[in-house]
Amino acid sequence: MEEGKDSQNITMKQTEIKRKGASDMELFIPRRLEALTDGVFAIVMTLLVLELSIPVISGTAVDTTLSQRLLEMWPKYLSYVVSFLVLSLWWLFHHGVFANIKRTDGRLMWLNLFFLMFVSLVPFSSSLVAVYWRETMPALIYGCNMMLCYVLMNAIALYATEKRLIEKEFDPAFAKGERRAQIRLFLIIVLAVVISVFSPTISLLMWGLMSVFYIMVALLGREGLQARKSKSEEKPSQ
Repeated sequence: MEEGKDSQNITMKQTEIKRKGASDMELFIPRRLEALTDGVFAIVMTLLVLELSIPVISGTAVDTTLSQRLLEMWPKYLSYVVSFLVLSLWWLFHHGVFANIKRTDGRLMWLNLFFLMFVSLVPFSSSLVAVYWRETMPALIYGCNMMLCYVLMNAIALYATEKRLIEKEFDPAFAKGERRAQIRLFLIIVLAVVISVFSPTISLLMWGLMSVFYIMVALLGREGLQARKSKSEEKPSQ
């Protein structure tokens, strides 16, 4: 009896959505996209550590040679840490976007799949930078890879907002502030890509510092930062 009621409720819900003009693809549950995305991020972030291979040493002076080999691997450490931080930032942004999405359609699903396609390329571009860290081309490939991830993630957010796939409308002032923050971050990303042509190492460091800053903003909460700012502005007037 309970199964019959559940199937009847699902059928009624589908009929109601179709009456509102929604396509069959809009019946796709957003949580499944979130689960797929979380799984891909988990695998990709795990694959990053495979570049940190254990040095093979032959001879008697193992301690001295091992220490030297481990120090020589610093580009791989840097590439791993930066890539992990950037992927963490993209995952936080994606989580924030999908927290407000209540239904999906075919285009949103494909946008998300294309986003995951470039996320899956990160271990490859990260390995290129780790091995050829002095060269321009690997740093440029890495920067373009990360930039495409950010562009597609913003395309998901814009599409979901325009097609009213989100749960509620955002306050205009809040939406305006978010757009400004996105533009600022995009300009920083473009700058990091341009700098990779002249200094690959500085470009990689920029990606890491950018990720640390925005992760701290996400952890502290933008509202908390704004509250602190308003309090500091009120003190002189008092």
